[in-house]
Amino acid sequence: MHRQTLLLSISAFMFCVLSASVSHAVPSSITIADSQSTSEEASSNRLALVRQFIQAIESKDARIIDQLLADNVVLEQPYSPEQPGGVRVEGKQIASLFFDRIFREFSQIRFVDVVFRQSQFDNTVIVEARGDFRLAADQSPYRNQYIAVIEVVDGQITLIREYFNPLLLPREPGS
Repeated sequence: MHRQTLLLSISAFMFCVLSASVSHAVPSSITIADSQSTSEEASSNRLALVRQFIQAIESKDARIIDQLLADNVVLEQPYSPEQPGGVRVEGKQIASLFFDRIFREFSQIRFVDVVFRQSQFDNTVIVEARGDFRLAADQSPYRNQYIAVIEVVDGQITLIREYFNPLLLPREPGS
């Protein structure tokens, strides 16, 4: 009998604690709603920033790209055939040199069928697109599929991880 009384007392106590915390939870649910709208605004800002970044790449606007990149940005191309293990550059200055080289290599950089996917769990925007590029040397087309994972922190891009098919290489003139 004592065991039943003890279990009943514990159950009653837990019910009281839960009831009290639920009644005090009403104001925090308002905070959660405010937090959610702030989160949605941040998400929208990240998406707009990544769209601006893609447009700056297409227009070869190094000044805008420089404004969008954090000083400690990391740019990775894990499947790039340029070096074993892919390409990884760290820092805005090196990333700017990377983009300068791309801008010289291609006379046209255009992304088509672009899809932006916003992560709800972190600062990541995923971009899927097909490339419609032209080599500067001879205007031959270069088309590839791209997936980019882009992280934005405090209004700047901190990570660009670009995936593409490494078997589709730009053709050198005369090859």
